[in-house]
Amino acid sequence: MHQLRPQAHLIRYIVCNGIPPSSVDSTAFKNFISAIQPKYDPPSATTLRDRLIPNEAARLQISLFEKLGTSRNLTLSFDGGKTRRPHGIYTVTITTPGSRKSYLVDLNDASRVSHTARYIVQEVLKPVLNKIPPENVSAVVSDNTGNTRKGRELLAELFPHILNFQDCCHEMNLALLQINELSEFKEMIQDVKDILSFMHHSTYAMEHFNEARKALKISTGLTRVVATRFWTYVAAVDSIFQGLPAFSAIVEDPGLFIDIVSKNELFEKQSVHVREFEIKLVQYLAITTPFARAIKCLESASATASDVYAYWVAIMSRLEFVMSKSSRIKLRPQTMEDIRAIANQRFNELLEDGVMHQS
Repeated sequence: MHQLRPQAHLIRYIVCNGIPPSSVDSTAFKNFISAIQPKYDPPSATTLRDRLIPNEAARLQISLFEKLGTSRNLTLSFDGGKTRRPHGIYTVTITTPGSRKSYLVDLNDASRVSHTARYIVQEVLKPVLNKIPPENVSAVVSDNTGNTRKGRELLAELFPHILNFQDCCHEMNLALLQINELSEFKEMIQDVKDILSFMHHSTYAMEHFNEARKALKISTGLTRVVATRFWTYVAAVDSIFQGLPAFSAIVEDPGLFIDIVSKNELFEKQSVHVREFEIKLVQYLAITTPFARAIKCLESASATASDVYAYWVAIMSRLEFVMSKSSRIKLRPQTMEDIRAIANQRFNELLEDGVMHQS
């Protein structure tokens, strides 16, 4: 019993901090433990990896499913993805009512198999539901890609009491993808990606940019674009917009010799292109910021179904104002039509056609 408590803390330290178990075999770690408690003999990396960590994971999973087995009105959510290797995986999460706590209950190894709707239901979702049990689950949520949408529908057919919902943030994220591809913003988006790529790869340019930014009291630093998280484009464009004075300072300094992928003209104050670039940044942010803010708010554990409707109404209202005659954000007529069509399409898919499919 004397060894159990320190081992439990060691397991938590290794796992929660993502530290390789092999580190416990290092001389430095052994010397550290010996200095703290000479009588404690830590387990080897092999023992940690092959026995202690798997046993603790199994114990926690049993305890978790026992807890979930006494709860009602649970929400089951799932999503596909891949690891860095890459290997296909599916994550399954259960969220409790009231406290709104989310628990990762399964990481399904979906490598080398076809991720059909039938596979999702039979191999990913049903094994989890068999442990809870199914009557404790009231809703299932996922994004609206073909296989996941069909998987939710099949699950709702198997268990008619389970409400079938699609992920509201996914719909907003796809709306941003469509806006990014509009001809009015496409060139500006590519410029932003090129600039950020250059800056994040050039230590010299980034150091001078950050120095200029601090001198100009600009608190916002440059962010990165994440491939499938299209709301990160909004943050990226905003970071460029906020940093325009700092960009101008470094490209116009003749002693620095900084060439930002042949796009210095976008920051030189005497260039005709600098004003055009700034206008495009402002127009894009005016249209996309409501989506990005709604996504951030709706990803909160405390968000409710009524919040989804409220935020969509807020988005639609803001878009109507931005594109009204009284607004200073002047967009092409075709762009405004396209934005309205995108917003209406996503609104209808989520709140008119896709909220739930019950028999």
